[in-house]
Amino acid sequence: MNKLLKCVVLMGLCESVSQTSLCTARGRYPNNDVEDCRGYTMCLMGGANNFTQYRLTCPIGFVYSHKEQQCTNITSYSCHESYNCTSRGYFASESCTSYIACVEAINGLATARLVKCPMNTVFNPEDGLCVHVNSYKCNIKSSDQTDLYTEEVFKDSRNFTFNGAFKINVRYIQNGFVCLTIALLLY
Repeated sequence: MNKLLKCVVLMGLCESVSQTSLCTARGRYPNNDVEDCRGYTMCLMGGANNFTQYRLTCPIGFVYSHKEQQCTNITSYSCHESYNCTSRGYFASESCTSYIACVEAINGLATARLVKCPMNTVFNPEDGLCVHVNSYKCNIKSSDQTDLYTEEVFKDSRNFTFNGAFKINVRYIQNGFVCLTIALLLY
């Protein structure tokens, strides 16, 4: 029963199959023909050095992640259509806690995706990756500020756990800001 269900779901995702394709190698590539970054193209060997191109669409509420090579929740990864990629790579965004990934699409053009860094990390453009907040000094400028705001976590940050049920993380940041994270621990 599970095999039949998986087959039906896969067939439900297919938009079109083409023997004449842009594929030159096996893999999955973003497809910008589908709005909201939900489209991707899967290239499979079709025999005799031919590739078969499958144009697929992620379900509503999901986008295609080039990093995970699958459909993923839009809370960690989203389309960034307003950014014009001129080359492949990872670039700083307006926020220190995310970055813009310019990735190769099926037609060879770079396409922009906004990727959120994991918790307690910021994007370091020099290394092109997310690093711990204490290892990189992040400078951001918002539209309502004239000076750069530097996020710097001081050593007197604290973690508190209450009865093993929930955890509070307090980070003291310069300019009088305090960040508070509350986590519910489930066993």
